Amino acid sequence: MPILLEILMADPILHVRESGFEFPERMIHLFVGGSELHGAKVHGTDDLDIYGLYVEAPELVLGLESLPHFVWSTAGNDRRKKGRGKKGQRPEIEQKYGYDVKAAMHTLRLLYQCKELLLEQRITLPRPERDFLIKVRTGKYSMEKVLRIAEELFGACEEAAKASTLPDKVDRNVVSRLITAAYRKMWDASETVLA
Repeated sequence: MPILLEILMADPILHVRESGFEFPERMIHLFVGGSELHGAKVHGTDDLDIYGLYVEAPELVLGLESLPHFVWSTAGNDRRKKGRGKKGQRPEIEQKYGYDVKAAMHTLRLLYQCKELLLEQRITLPRPERDFLIKVRTGKYSMEKVLRIAEELFGACEEAAKASTLPDKVDRNVVSRLITAAYRKMWDASETVLA
């Protein structure tokens, strides 16, 4: 792993500053995501995925100006576009393994997460089955076996949904109050610093 990447992984906010994001001081949550978060990273094949939430300044929320969604990748635009078919397709992986092993891994991961969320009302990260997911991603299983496992997991998720105590809908009022409180807390802190 290049030394710069090691440094950036050690402190994700440095990565955010290097990316050109205009408001790193307004970040309220920042984390390494992607395969690294799920525990299914295949070393030497992935870029660094960092995700974050920030609170916009009042004038960007309440005024006439706005900001576009900010996306930047250590992979760079050339690598992300190279060898790609239609959106989401990876012909180079399909050619090597006979199917898209990365998409297969993510499908199984999501099914495991769905089942856990429905039954236990939480999602464990990194994933407990990460060793299995890495084997799927590195082509250790045939497409037929992966499809069989996916079919079993779909069935398990359907059964878990029947038994789940999670509400059918999100309480949008509770979520709105939480978001409002986060904005007000950040804005109040900004006013204190500026005063």
